[in-house]
Order: sequence, then C-alpha cells, then structure tokens
Amino acid sequence: MTVETASMVVLGTFLGILVGAPPGLSSGMAVAVLLPFTFNMDPLAGIVFLTSVYVAVAYGGSITAIMLNTPGAPENAATAADGYALTRSGRSAEALGTAICASAIGGLLSYFAMLFGIDWVADIALSFGAPEIFLIAMSGVMILGAVGTGSPAKILASVADSELVRTMQIYGDGWPLSFIERPISAGITAVMALAFGRSAWLHWHAARTGRRYISPE
Repeated sequence: MTVETASMVVLGTFLGILVGAPPGLSSGMAVAVLLPFTFNMDPLAGIVFLTSVYVAVAYGGSITAIMLNTPGAPENAATAADGYALTRSGRSAEALGTAICASAIGGLLSYFAMLFGIDWVADIALSFGAPEIFLIAMSGVMILGAVGTGSPAKILASVADSELVRTMQIYGDGWPLSFIERPISAGITAVMALAFGRSAWLHWHAARTGRRYISPE
C-alpha cells in the first residue's frame, strides 16, 4: 500500500461519514456526487477512494440515527430502533462505539467473504431472473411486516402501496398521464415519496388535533 492509497482511504472515509450523516443521502448517491473528484486520480487510488466513501456512509448515517432517531442512510433504519433508545437513557457514546465496531467487523468479514466467494456469488447472480428478483423483493416486504411495530396488515399495505407508486414510469415516448408533471416520468424516487408522505401525515395530524405546524403569516 502506497502513501497515496492510504491517504485516499482516510479521505474517503472522512467524506463518507460527512455525506452519510445528513438524512437523505445513500451510499450510491455519495459515490455519484464524489465521482468527479476521481477523474484526475490514479485508477487504483480512485477505486480505493470511492470504496471508502461507499463503506463509510453506512457508519455516518448511524450517527443521526442514534442521536436524532433519523437514519442518515436507508441501511441505518434498524440502527435507529435500538440506538436512539440508548441515547434517551444517556448511553449515546456506547451506542456510537458499538456502531463503529460493528461497521468495522462487518466490513472485514464481508471483504473476506467476497474475496473467497466472488466466483460462486457471480454465478448465482447471473442465474437470477425476474421470478427470483420478485421473490427477493417480496421477502423484504414480509420481513418489514414481521419486525415492524403496529398492525402487520397496515405495514404490508403501506409497503405495497409505496412499491406500486414507485413502479410508475414511462418507457418510450408516450406520456398518457396528462394530469401529472412530466419531470416524474422517469419514476418516483424514495425521497419524493417520503416527502409527500410526510406532508400528508402532517396535514392529517393538523386536521385531527387542530395543531398548526406552519404559521399562517
């Protein structure tokens, strides 16, 4: 390992934590934003930099998940459940330390697993078709219904509705939905769906309780 490669690891990890901490940015988005910085780098240093960013985002998102109960990245949703409870009991430092240790150990184990099993995993991935991908998506929905709080039926219904909305996309030149703005013809992202759902919930809660979230002035 050269000095340049080591410095890219440190820089990528630092930037990944900074990008992952604010809610709304995932690992893929962080890599896309920082990709132009690698255009003038050595190819190996650029790959190391982007890999470090991608990995560090997962820990960066755990900071806001633990401290504010708001996951910084999608993979930190489970961290918020236990981490914020520790913060409320005055054990935030313990939760943050556990998160970074779990990220480091999980990363090392996954590296070794990928190093020795990449050929086997690639063969399985290439054999996947539409039925297998559909079953994987459905298994994720079932897991949400099993581990979520509240009524499993309501959780499954909300997930099914959100997935139905996200499938709205136009292939080709046709745009039959004249009542919907054309910029969303490429599909509705998770951020757009979350923003709409949050505003709808605030409107419903304000109508039910009489509480104003936004001043009329």
